[in-house]
Amino acid sequence: MKRSIWSAVALSIIASLTVAIEPAFAATTYSFTTAGATGRTGPTQAQINTAYSGTNLASQVTINTQGIQEWAVPATGQYRLTVRGASGGNGFYSVNQQGGFGAQTVGTFTLTSGTVLRIVVGQRGQTRVSNGGGGGGGGSFVVTSSGTVLAVGGGGGGGGGRSPSTGVNASLTNTATLDGNGTGEAGISGGGGNPVNSTWCGGGGGGYTGNGLGYGNCASLYGSSFTNGATGGAAGAAYPAEGGFGGGGGVSYAGGGGGGYNGAPGGVGNEPYPGGGGGSTYNSGSNVTTSQAGSNLDGLVTIESLGPSLTTFAPRTTLTKSSSITYDITFSEAVTGLAAGDFSTSGTGSSTCSIGNPSGSGTTYAITLSGCSPGTVILTIAANAVSNGSSQTTPSSNTPASTVVIDQTAPTISSVTAPANKTYIPSETPTFTVAFSESVTVSGTPRLTLTVGSATEYATYLSMSDSKTALFRYTVGSDPLEFDTDGIAITTSLDLNSGSIADLATNALTNLSFSAPTLTSVVIAQPAAAPTIDSITATSGQLAIYFTPGAARGSTTTTYQYSSNGGAWTNRPTGTTASPITLTGLTNGTGYTIRLRATTNAGAGDSSTAVTETPTSISITGDSTLTLTYGNTASTSAYSASGGTNSFSWSLGSSLTGITLSGTTVTAGATTPAGTYTQSVRATDGNSQVGSKTLTITVNKAATSITIALPNSSSSAALGGAVVITATVPRAGSVNFMLGGSTISGCGTAAAASTSATCSWTPNALGSVSLTATFTPTDSSNFETSTTTTLSITVVNGVSTVTLSLAGGTTRPPKGQAINIIAAVDQAGRITFLIDGKRIPGCNNKIAIVGNVTCSWKPAVQKQSTITARLVPTNDVYNPSTATLNIQVVRRSGRR
Repeated sequence: MKRSIWSAVALSIIASLTVAIEPAFAATTYSFTTAGATGRTGPTQAQINTAYSGTNLASQVTINTQGIQEWAVPATGQYRLTVRGASGGNGFYSVNQQGGFGAQTVGTFTLTSGTVLRIVVGQRGQTRVSNGGGGGGGGSFVVTSSGTVLAVGGGGGGGGGRSPSTGVNASLTNTATLDGNGTGEAGISGGGGNPVNSTWCGGGGGGYTGNGLGYGNCASLYGSSFTNGATGGAAGAAYPAEGGFGGGGGVSYAGGGGGGYNGAPGGVGNEPYPGGGGGSTYNSGSNVTTSQAGSNLDGLVTIESLGPSLTTFAPRTTLTKSSSITYDITFSEAVTGLAAGDFSTSGTGSSTCSIGNPSGSGTTYAITLSGCSPGTVILTIAANAVSNGSSQTTPSSNTPASTVVIDQTAPTISSVTAPANKTYIPSETPTFTVAFSESVTVSGTPRLTLTVGSATEYATYLSMSDSKTALFRYTVGSDPLEFDTDGIAITTSLDLNSGSIADLATNALTNLSFSAPTLTSVVIAQPAAAPTIDSITATSGQLAIYFTPGAARGSTTTTYQYSSNGGAWTNRPTGTTASPITLTGLTNGTGYTIRLRATTNAGAGDSSTAVTETPTSISITGDSTLTLTYGNTASTSAYSASGGTNSFSWSLGSSLTGITLSGTTVTAGATTPAGTYTQSVRATDGNSQVGSKTLTITVNKAATSITIALPNSSSSAALGGAVVITATVPRAGSVNFMLGGSTISGCGTAAAASTSATCSWTPNALGSVSLTATFTPTDSSNFETSTTTTLSITVVNGVSTVTLSLAGGTTRPPKGQAINIIAAVDQAGRITFLIDGKRIPGCNNKIAIVGNVTCSWKPAVQKQSTITARLVPTNDVYNPSTATLNIQVVRRSGRR
């Protein structure tokens, strides 16, 4: 459920934690237009209905006189009126002659609820596309039904019929502007044309109360006044163009006059057929501003309520884990009447919400919801919830605040992705990717705990790659112990390391566990440890350097380098990794101090200890290998030397345990540890020249042995009975006892402190089994590990049985008459017969074989008795057993 909430709303919520009220919440504005009407007549009721459908003027405007829109003020209060007159039409003669601009006036008025305003929206004068002037632009009027003029925007004059004869802009005052010739009249009763030339003329624009005037051919082309319907002037017969609705003058040749509070004269005169004059502008309100409008525009009237408006209605956060949500509310002016009942809630988490009483006063309030559930919550303020001192209300419609998401579910770790599979070396940065179940923020330096070889290292938080994915970086150090050849390991719990991780609602990450990624191919390497120079064989002009590689530390060695006499490091001549390294071209009799190091994929390895040797012409002949087993002794043949001067003295190149030189013979003693060693046999002449020969000594591990047995060398054991297995070994160590290849519980490392170790084993299944044991000597470096051959054991049930009967099957033997007691046994052993708990003479500890054993007995007393037989099996795997037989000794019949 939480995921679906986020997918619907989270992105928009995060982007706007505090939002200002959008235009729909501002003071109400009513816009009156031409409703698509053009020319000299204004819009019809049908046009108005269509144009205002879906707006706040729908069904609110009435047409009683075509073009005059009647609208009732909805509430008493302050209103701002913007009234713009229309532009004059363009004239034409070869090129367009621009019509004059309309004028726009803005003022503030106090209007009373129910007052009907009669509104004319001026229409642009018609434009000519061939020779002739343009029609005058209609004026825009706002007048009360009682005849009070509130504001009028003058219309622009039409463009002239010849160039350059542009129309005159509407006046920004209540005096109309004259035509292009500076002739004509202007007045509240409408403008007209001076009859200088009654042929080349344009009709005058209508005023508020008076029609425009016209002369000659233009006598009928005048625009009507507002009070007479505001119809625009008709088009003349020659080059015709109509004036715009709102009193614009019509046209014959010159431009028509613009309508307005005072209408303007049309253009009059000969060539170049001047443009018409501009209508005047009027505003009876306060805070009045007036300005010129643009070109080619229809008129416009807007009425904006200046009562209270809802300027802010927003939650303090749009994402929270709290069940309480506080909203801030501000208005454009002081209001009253705000109450809890003015609010309602919706959304998946809203059913449990309680709406508190608003706090605050004047323009600023706050309200708190409590007890809400996880999910979405939307708080809505009702239309007309508050009012000002003039009884104006706001908002105009039910208004919702931004959606709030209540999230009380903590994030979890979805997955941890390993770095790329490769070998990483010092300073490289394997990086883990940690994905979370939702968007989170991270503070501090949480970390992943890694095991690199035997060292504990950390991949520390680096950054977020997106809102739900974090990067954790481990930087490989240069510690020689920081390497791992079989893949690093990771602890499957994130270490917050005094930091924190929480979702956007501040729910903390508390379940820190995750599934470990596969890391077997993420390995860490350090440069190799220092090699050991075992010996150096000096011959004429060269040195053969025998060495043992140092620990690889996870790296791969590509070659070795050497340095002589403290000089620079140089790659070995052959470029391989095998021992020895042979240096040639050296000077006999000159000592060379040699150091070695490996070149690896992780960098240059550690340097070996320096060893000094001198090339010589002395040559030594003798054994190059010596092989023996630990604990034994072996010697080489005698060595001899040639070259050099005078007699030779002999020595060994290094001190090794158990390796001695006697004369020219090398001996490996019984104490020489198992392993392979490189030794130099050295001959020094009288001039201190030294020759050497390399001797490889191999000491093999000594063999060892082990045997195992059950007590009494038994080959069977009783089911469910503990039995001791004994291993016999030649020396101290430990024994791993196994049954069928698996270690017996508690017997994995049985100590063999002297020459034996034991294991207590309880068989738990009948049948044949195999016992083995592996002996690991304490001195495993010098002695081999050994394993017994298989010891087959039969697990038996361990129960013996005895069954008693009397000869003839009777249980009533006669007194004084001998009778055989018969005991049937299933195990060989010793059996004793008793009568009423006393041994029967001659029947004590009798040898028993599998089958029947008899005891002759003569009853001496007439009574009821109990015969008992006790069997002790020879094979102690079987338990002793006892049987009883109840009999009745009766009186003997017949002669005695």
